[in-house]
Amino acid sequence: MKSLKVEFLKTDELSEETIGIINSLKNQYWKHTKKEHMKWFKENIKPNDEHLLIWGGIALLAYLNIVHVDITTDQKPIKALGIGNVCVNSEKKHMGLGAILLASSNALIKGMNSCGLLLCHDNVTDFYLKSNWNICDVKDARIIDEPFKQVVMAYDPHHILPPQIDTLIMNRSF
Repeated sequence: MKSLKVEFLKTDELSEETIGIINSLKNQYWKHTKKEHMKWFKENIKPNDEHLLIWGGIALLAYLNIVHVDITTDQKPIKALGIGNVCVNSEKKHMGLGAILLASSNALIKGMNSCGLLLCHDNVTDFYLKSNWNICDVKDARIIDEPFKQVVMAYDPHHILPPQIDTLIMNRSF
């Protein structure tokens, strides 16, 4: 594989072209029109959110976003980082790029003395478990007022989150 370039960029540092490239990569996993991807991006991603991009030359090989999210665990407010849109170019799967993404985001979370949350389906939990993420014991998870019925995972090197959570409310999607 060519040499890799790993970039952390804030939303306001992304060009429209780069956002389009990100959305094309995401479309390999979440099939939507370009217009729908752009609408979701503009409605859910804020200027101070972070983006982790792995480039191989001019090709975007892997991506995830890191958003600032306010959560409430059993009525206790906590500031956390939400990891979303984790994806690797389908032609480059099983080459370690996902592990690089997660190791990089884990280092950012740890360095910011924070905890990370990730929302995913059952079929990908093994990948995240290998990257030091844990499945949260949550009875009722919500994004604002909408129930979230999939898996909630956490990377919590500073033990900020309680081991069991009856109610987890997140203030935004990520």
